[in-house]
Amino acid sequence: MTATTRKGGRPRKDPHEARTEWLPAMRVTPAERHHIEQQAARAGLPVMEYRRRAAMGQRIVARRTAADDKALVALARVGANLAQIVRALNYRQGIPADLAETLAEVKAAANMIAGEDGK
Repeated sequence: MTATTRKGGRPRKDPHEARTEWLPAMRVTPAERHHIEQQAARAGLPVMEYRRRAAMGQRIVARRTAADDKALVALARVGANLAQIVRALNYRQGIPADLAETLAEVKAAANMIAGEDGK
């Protein structure tokens, strides 16, 4: 084995990519710290990684939750129902009998997305 190769493990980063420098700690109020920790948790990131991305001006996106996925599935289902209703109206087949039910599903899906849980 030569000095430039290693056995197994992750390859070393180039020197200009390695994070070897430190920035001074920042002082915050307890409320600010709590807010930063909540935002980092919502994004699924450790606090230091969240701070680094925020300082670099990178876009920080909250990770999708199971509730988000459930709302998206409900919205897709309702969207398909609405497309069928519009198609029927465009072909002058009359107003579908399940129009009121579909509109109620649209309202429920919109409330779920808005976080109102069907109220």
